[in-house]
Amino acid sequence: MKKVSYAALALALLFTAGSAYAQTPTNAAERRGAAKTLVDKASTTVAEKKAEARERLTETKKRVVAAQAKRIIEKMDKRVEYLKDIAKRIESRIGKFEREKGARLEASRAKLAAANAKIAEAEAKAKAFAEKLKVLANAEDPRKALDALRGEMKAVEDALKAAHAALVDVVTSIRGVSSGKATSTPSSAQ
Repeated sequence: MKKVSYAALALALLFTAGSAYAQTPTNAAERRGAAKTLVDKASTTVAEKKAEARERLTETKKRVVAAQAKRIIEKMDKRVEYLKDIAKRIESRIGKFEREKGARLEASRAKLAAANAKIAEAEAKAKAFAEKLKVLANAEDPRKALDALRGEMKAVEDALKAAHAALVDVVTSIRGVSSGKATSTPSSAQ
């Protein structure tokens, strides 16, 4: 009886192993080919995933650069509008001093005209820079493009600072009028 059971067990193992072995490649060349196919499929999916990730990263970088460019443009526009508002307030103050105190502020008005010209120049530079900055978001390498624009950004900042300094000069020239102690026109020494 043991002989029969061993024989039955051997036959069962032979049939199960034979069917499993029939599905796998029989010689080494076929096994290598099957393994190579599996590796190739895995490597192409990894390469595709890397390419997709690289593309998503590039799109994310472009969105970030576009957002930064937008913030820079808004900041420069706000500074120009601030300087224009200050110039209007100074102009109204000069008019008030001329009406109420009879002060002669021709020199201050001339300085204000020069300051307004500097504000207009700064605004023109800011708008030209903004147009170039909008193109930056679509550049292949935004960092290199931004490095190329840094000089122009510095020129816009310098123009804004010069306009502000001109407004400070106007305010300094009318400073003594509010207290009645001085005017912007120099008195002749006797």
